[in-house]
Amino acid sequence: MRFLVIGLGHCGGKIANDFKRVAISRKGTVVDVCAINTDEADLETHRQIPSGNKLLIGTGKGAARNWREGFQATEEAKTNIRELLSKLLMPDTDVIILTLGEGGGWLRGRPTRI
Repeated sequence: MRFLVIGLGHCGGKIANDFKRVAISRKGTVVDVCAINTDEADLETHRQIPSGNKLLIGTGKGAARNWREGFQATEEAKTNIRELLSKLLMPDTDVIILTLGEGGGWLRGRPTRI
């Protein structure tokens, strides 16, 4: 089977990274992964995701507590997002998994809500 795992934001990128790590040890399973994030430092933590499959959108400082900023960054990067996904989507892809969190972010070590 061939999977495409698309990780959005911190949580989604972490899950995509974990999918790739597990797939490396399983024969017969192909997992293509990518991560899209507004936080440059966070993208760098996903070591199993190839650098060409990481897409930074927005300012690079993150938008966790401001969904409008994340939305605007996504709108501005539509073309780049399409290009990344068309590069990774293969004719023999069986399953596409979109992973993401709530976008609440962290404030002083505690989760926050929008």
